[in-house]
Amino acid sequence: MVAGVAVGHSRETMTPKERRNAFAENRPYDRIPHGFALGDAASRVIGSNMAEFHCDPEKQLKATLTAYKTYGLDSVGTTIPIQELVGATVIYPPYSTPYIRDTLELSEADIDALGIDDPKSHPKMKRFWQVLDGLLEAVGAEAPVSVSVGGPFSVAGRVIGTEKLMRKLLKEPEYVLKLVGKITEVQISVVNSLEGYGVSSFGITDPVASGTLISPEQYRKFAKPYEKKLFNAMTRVAGRKPQCHICGDTNRILRDMVETGAGSISVDNMMDLDYVVSQVGTDAVVTGNVNPTETMLSGTSKDVREDLRNCLKKGSRALGGYTPSFGCGLPLNTPHENLVALFDALWEFGKYPFNPENL
Repeated sequence: MVAGVAVGHSRETMTPKERRNAFAENRPYDRIPHGFALGDAASRVIGSNMAEFHCDPEKQLKATLTAYKTYGLDSVGTTIPIQELVGATVIYPPYSTPYIRDTLELSEADIDALGIDDPKSHPKMKRFWQVLDGLLEAVGAEAPVSVSVGGPFSVAGRVIGTEKLMRKLLKEPEYVLKLVGKITEVQISVVNSLEGYGVSSFGITDPVASGTLISPEQYRKFAKPYEKKLFNAMTRVAGRKPQCHICGDTNRILRDMVETGAGSISVDNMMDLDYVVSQVGTDAVVTGNVNPTETMLSGTSKDVREDLRNCLKKGSRALGGYTPSFGCGLPLNTPHENLVALFDALWEFGKYPFNPENL
């Protein structure tokens, strides 16, 4: 992926905020709003690597804004470094996914001691604030600026190890409840520190809460209540319900995801969008599920167009609304040409007045 001629904002007649509001209020818009985000892959737009993207706030800011302008993204955002806030050491390799160097051995007393006094002055939050301030200053008037964070249950799995968390679910359930509860408290303290800051929306990714790993009953006990607490805080601070993304198989917990208070249900590309739409109903927006690997990384421009076309056809039946997005994180080496094809197709298929019968 390389920087190229702008293919996005140069042809727009509305700002992303204007588009989002018009779409939500059933007023004319220039094209359907989308939820596509490049994530770490934005580093490639400026020829940077992932270590620089994560550790250098100036490069993260430049990459995020360049991707926004180049492709015509409908929002920008950054991520709360929650693993580091609860004591984990995160390693940022140049060309692969960040990972925790050593999982934590936390006694119940250690869990009690987790927390931060002031998110605004915490040294691990310095990069976060620099990027967020830069995004708000650069495009906050025209585009939604979002903040994301790992789901409480997934963060618990990362900091003590997912395998250990799975064992403790069966052998020490009270320990897990205590740990997830404490992580939620830390997350809420950061969210509360953003009140009045100008953040447009929040979102979580909670992959360890997937039906691929735990049962619906375990999700309802160990993940759902804490997502709900976190979402309540996010909704109060942003004035808008957050997005909930859970990777993998969420067939049996879709209604539970809605009941957390999420305003947008983001689903993996493995999910049948027709089924998702039937389950979510009018209670939330559905978003997903263009395949980031088979289509965006390995497919052709034709594959990209067809994937988006199919998602728009199925998603158009969502009673609570639908926005296209990736089914999971975008691979680092996704070809620039495929991203151009995606956004070209979005303008072709999603122009107002949108009619799925014409797809």
